[in-house]
Amino acid sequence: MTQAEIGAELGISQTQVSRLLARILTRLRSDMLAA
Repeated sequence: MTQAEIGAELGISQTQVSRLLARILTRLRSDMLAA
């Protein structure tokens, strides 16, 4: 599924999807390092 497809599903732009994914990945990474 592309970022554009995800954006269409959520009603947001591909740019917003990209930022959201970056934020999620950053949080996952820090959570894993903290574990």
